[in-house]
Amino acid sequence: MAEFEPAYEEMGTKEGGHVEHPHDRGKQTIFGISQRWHGYLKLWITLGLYRIENPHATSAEITNYMRGLPEVIEEVREFYRRIWDALPGDNFSSQKVAAELFEQVVNLDHYRPKQWMQRCIYSLSPTITDSGEEWCDGVVLEGGATLGALLNLMVGECNQKREDQILEGMNAFQRVHYVTEMVNHPKQRSFSGGWNGRSYY
Repeated sequence: MAEFEPAYEEMGTKEGGHVEHPHDRGKQTIFGISQRWHGYLKLWITLGLYRIENPHATSAEITNYMRGLPEVIEEVREFYRRIWDALPGDNFSSQKVAAELFEQVVNLDHYRPKQWMQRCIYSLSPTITDSGEEWCDGVVLEGGATLGALLNLMVGECNQKREDQILEGMNAFQRVHYVTEMVNHPKQRSFSGGWNGRSYY
């Protein structure tokens, strides 16, 4: 079954330290966590006090300071652990699929990436009798149909091929989403480098 720690470490390579970009709708971020969406975390108080005491601190200096605080690092880890548990990551039969869904949920939301994953699984599962619209509902539960279908795809011959096809499909959906965002909101092209890096398998 999938494990949190490898997915967390992999995700950490894609999420930077402190960033404050004028076109970022999430305002400033630290370790991939947006102040706008997650301003309730204690780390924002810590970061704010540091910036008051060090008004000219660079993003690199802020990052180094925050990385040196064990309580901040633990809060960040627990933040991501809650996201993982809500997947529910520990119940996935594929580490790679769980890690990809984790990365997408961190950067988007739960509904769309889960539905994208379901569509990829559904397309490879001809024995599912429900309609695609009904089955791909964006809901993934422990012991539910989605994880059961994924398990069926991960056993037997061609399991590696099917896993790759799921991952390629998920990344394709993510890529189309980002391209659409950049076309509809041109200022978001500032983030094309990071977004492109996330949406290729």
